[in-house]
Amino acid sequence: MGPGFGSFTAISSYVPRSNDCVMDAFAVALLNLTASLTSTVFVFAIMGHLATENNEKCYLRNAEIVLDLIASGVLPAEAHPPDSMYHDPSSIYSRWIKSLPKQIKDVVLPYVTNCDLSQQLKEVMEGPGVAIVAFTDIISAFSGSTFWAIIIFMLLASLGLNTMTGIVQGIVTPLQDTFSSLRKCTNLLTVGICVPMFLGSLIFVRPSGSYYVNLLDDYWVSLPLFLIVILENIAMAWIYGARR
Repeated sequence: MGPGFGSFTAISSYVPRSNDCVMDAFAVALLNLTASLTSTVFVFAIMGHLATENNEKCYLRNAEIVLDLIASGVLPAEAHPPDSMYHDPSSIYSRWIKSLPKQIKDVVLPYVTNCDLSQQLKEVMEGPGVAIVAFTDIISAFSGSTFWAIIIFMLLASLGLNTMTGIVQGIVTPLQDTFSSLRKCTNLLTVGICVPMFLGSLIFVRPSGSYYVNLLDDYWVSLPLFLIVILENIAMAWIYGARR
């Protein structure tokens, strides 16, 4: 993404020629891998935990529905769920449903929801705020959660600003290299770029904004970045020349 957005190229243009760029490339790749693995394990563990909790709540809701229907005389008493359901819903619910006689099972199933762990995980994972949901959930279990919430959300804000700094630099630097007159007014140029970007991004805070975020993230960004990186490699290796 760094080469595709132009941020790596823009920032590296300020590095002296004597710099060991091979070691820098290895360092960036390894640090990126470490950060990605750490955050992936953390976030997906929390997502799995949330999905499991939601699935257990689904089992307990179904048990409550069955109890209400038995009390109202809609279902027979033989459909009564076991009292141990609340101790381990995940395993006991499935065994209870399988142990019901076929006639009673056919009567019970239309009234209960199909609790599917993979579906719960899909619902938990939807939307751009996966990391925020994960952080919020884990922070609530800490002692002094308010302090950690401030630290974590400052971390998220600084990560976002840091990413945008690189992206904006990838726009400012080529413009200044192409039009030397713009080098005298760097601050004004940066504001002139950021204000239209800010106004354009207001579409994402509308009620339908989440739809546009998913559309942009899943379809619009991936292919252009992929093609840009391929063209950059062709230009550097075969047109400019790898040996140079």
